[in-house]
Amino acid sequence: MQIKTELYHCYVVDDNFRNILFRYYLVETSKLINFKEYYVNVVGYGVSITSEEVVEETGEILYEETVEFVTPYKEKMVKLIDELARNQVSPVHLIDVIGEICDDWSSDFDEDLKQKYIKYAIA
Repeated sequence: MQIKTELYHCYVVDDNFRNILFRYYLVETSKLINFKEYYVNVVGYGVSITSEEVVEETGEILYEETVEFVTPYKEKMVKLIDELARNQVSPVHLIDVIGEICDDWSSDFDEDLKQKYIKYAIA
């Protein structure tokens, strides 16, 4: 299951003088994983950015990029999306900007599982 919630948007003018609307979404995804012989539901948060050309009050999506399961911590992801929006990161550059962050934060899932399911981790 995936839930997308728009958190921010901003307008920019591209090199061809087109008005572009960037939308920044918090993406919540859940999936079942096998952890210590038990199936547990893991919720992960990610980001999606779309760019839309604004023509006479309507928008046509030009590009969209989504990165799921960056961290299990919602607050942490919201702060990152805030930073992306404040710096007007485009969907084209999303992977370049957060690639290393995703690598660094991948251990968040192990820590979260150990905290939530400590009784299984000890057994």
